[in-house]
Amino acid sequence: MHPDLWAPVPDIMDALRRTAEDMGDEVFATWIEAGGKETRHWSFRDTWEAAGAVAHALVHDWGVQPGDRVMLCYNFSFEYFPAFLGCLRAGAVACPVYPIDPGKMEIALKKFKLVVEDTGARLVLTDNLINWIRIGCGLFYSHLMPKGFEWRVTDQLVQRPPSSHPLPPPSYDYPDRAPSDIAFLQYTSGSTGDPKGVMITYANLGANVGLIAGAQRFAFSYADLIPVMQVNGDRSWFTRSRSVSWLPMYHDMGLVYGVVAPFFMGARMHYLSPITFLKDPCLWIRLLAKKKATWAAGPDFAYRLCSKKWDAKKWPVDEYSLTHIIYMHTGAEPIQSTTLVDFNRVFRPYRLHARALSPCYGLAESVVCVSWFDPVANPPGSLIAGGDKPGYVCCAADFRVDLRIVDPDTCEEMEDGTAGELWVSGPSVALGYWNQPALTKTAFRARLSRAAPLEARPWARFGNGEYLRTGDVAFMQNGRLYFSGRLKDMMIIHGKRYYAQDIEFPAQDAWSAVRGGCIAAFSMLAEGKDEEELHLVFEVAPARYSQQAFREHVNEVVQAVREKTGLTVFRAIAVRDRTIPKTTSGKIRRRATKEALRTGHLWVLYDSLCLLPPGKGRGATTLERAETVCAASLPRSYRPLLKRSTSMGYLSSMAESIGEIWDCLFNALADHVGAYVGLDTELIMGSLRRNISGSSEQLDEKRKGEGKNGAVRTQVGSGMIDKEPSLKDRMLRGGPTGAGEIVVPTSPCHLPSGSFTSSWQEQEYCKAAKVSEKGPVDRPEPCKQVTYLPFPALSLVSSWINGAASDLQKEQPQRANGRWKLAAASEVKAG
Repeated sequence: MHPDLWAPVPDIMDALRRTAEDMGDEVFATWIEAGGKETRHWSFRDTWEAAGAVAHALVHDWGVQPGDRVMLCYNFSFEYFPAFLGCLRAGAVACPVYPIDPGKMEIALKKFKLVVEDTGARLVLTDNLINWIRIGCGLFYSHLMPKGFEWRVTDQLVQRPPSSHPLPPPSYDYPDRAPSDIAFLQYTSGSTGDPKGVMITYANLGANVGLIAGAQRFAFSYADLIPVMQVNGDRSWFTRSRSVSWLPMYHDMGLVYGVVAPFFMGARMHYLSPITFLKDPCLWIRLLAKKKATWAAGPDFAYRLCSKKWDAKKWPVDEYSLTHIIYMHTGAEPIQSTTLVDFNRVFRPYRLHARALSPCYGLAESVVCVSWFDPVANPPGSLIAGGDKPGYVCCAADFRVDLRIVDPDTCEEMEDGTAGELWVSGPSVALGYWNQPALTKTAFRARLSRAAPLEARPWARFGNGEYLRTGDVAFMQNGRLYFSGRLKDMMIIHGKRYYAQDIEFPAQDAWSAVRGGCIAAFSMLAEGKDEEELHLVFEVAPARYSQQAFREHVNEVVQAVREKTGLTVFRAIAVRDRTIPKTTSGKIRRRATKEALRTGHLWVLYDSLCLLPPGKGRGATTLERAETVCAASLPRSYRPLLKRSTSMGYLSSMAESIGEIWDCLFNALADHVGAYVGLDTELIMGSLRRNISGSSEQLDEKRKGEGKNGAVRTQVGSGMIDKEPSLKDRMLRGGPTGAGEIVVPTSPCHLPSGSFTSSWQEQEYCKAAKVSEKGPVDRPEPCKQVTYLPFPALSLVSSWINGAASDLQKEQPQRANGRWKLAAASEVKAG
């Protein structure tokens, strides 16, 4: 093996410049739209010159100084990369952020604001699309938009047609760059907490790019594509490196592994948006075959998705050969052994090498890549652990960094076969976290209190004695590294340690409707108990399921967990698809999911605990009961009323359906309370009406001081409720009712300002917008501004349930037996 095969790149910016000069007009990147249509080609020279133009504008037009932080907020497009390179060429610190998502504006802007405040950036580079979204959404979310910085659109700089400009554009390169200077801040995904800015230096970036390039050279040499002794300093092998990537470039894997390293290596790349991939996952595989790609990289869920969606009849073997692929790296999240088995099974007929899949391990704190498993250089059967730890996937076998398995409490190195915290040392390890010196010292400056002999750890020569504490749990077996979980995701149940992935993987495979990668296992303290119990929350693919079907399928999930881990699931909860909290890179936020369950902010379709009789476990909270009843009782067309963001147009369309909506809700509540206290439905109607009317009267008293017209008692559906006299007419007209107000359609339960259970109800359901002083002539006179709820707050429904049940148990103590079951709904649609 050549001794310099994995050598760090000493000056990464100079190396990128030399690649651009050597490769010239050779095509580096092609952008591909949906359906496989190619829309734009970028040569190495085009890319480098566009980066120079951005650097020139940063310094000479926008006044950026060396070390200034510059944020990059771009749509999923290749234009991001020249802007990133331009920041580095100007000596600025690039700060990639997730593009603003108009569908999740509040969440997106909160995360964006967090990064702005943390970096202290005064300039944001963007493209036309994101800029228009920013301007449009600023009309409604100006209170969330950070202030004190400017936006600059770079489309004209990076999309310059070469044919119309024979002379290169003005460029700039900061002359005093040092290897220890910060190149960019890579923000962590935030799966276990708030995102933190990792300080990546030019030396870190060069070391990691060298590591990635060395891995490819090594793999190519084993495939007999190039002689191993000729790979260093010889660019002839570059033309053999081809790939297709959909990884988002704001993410460390998409940025460094997907763009920077391929540019350095002179590879031929094809790019598509992650949105395009998610809409048509198999397009990625088809392009790998058509473009004769030699390598690929992606997270575990991508390979799992392709295996599931691939149609052999639609895409025949003779048209989509994968014989050119040397390796396919999989990482960025825990790797399931079943994913590797299924992918090989599906694509082996397409002449994919049986050992092409290569799991790898990495994290932002070490740029991106730490280690990988080369299946060609290792014996068959070593990929998946055996012995007393079966099923874990190997993600390192030939270490180029100093890796240790350490007791996180004593800082002593563990023996082989024992799980502990993974510590990493090497030139790729970052400086630390931006603006967090205490956390940096704890996480990046750790030292071993006791280490294994050097002869037992030959890879120790790659470290410097200081270690990065990754927070990941792993173990060594026969000199190979196996990842097993996250320390923060570890649960202690009945005195034993368990990791979330060990529970989630068998649960996910037990029922085909469970959405892959959309499941969270965690422990919570059970009410009335002294120890925590296992809870499982998972998304269900859109379909119709009766409560009986839910019960049967969830029992299968629970049984699979018991068989695999020996654990009994205390509570299994099926929720609507795309509702579990995730990070910007798609990782499950287990802590946030746990909090959402605790506070009643999950869209629950089925809760196994609700079917247990008293004494068998904690009953659902009142808020959880309310949400379950509401979701189960409303017809499909009305369910957006329970969503956190419902369009104004939809709410307006519900104006004439208030009676039907309330019929559904009232009848379901009656059934629900009757089942809860063990009495017939008819006996609880009066009690439920009294509780609803009582809450309405209290609200009416609060509203008297606001100048409102007197409320009129009206019979709607099955109960007596309040109704505003002229509200229906105003709602039917839609839009502004006059100066100072837009009416949101209201249910008979309308609440004054300040009566909301959470901020999103007020922001999403009760928006008021200023209009001209003189409203339209045909509009009725506006009342004083007041906010309305289109559907009662879940906390209010909770109080009705508890109030009616409490009254009935007092009135009928001999008949109320305390039974519990879900509302009588024949079926619930998951989505």
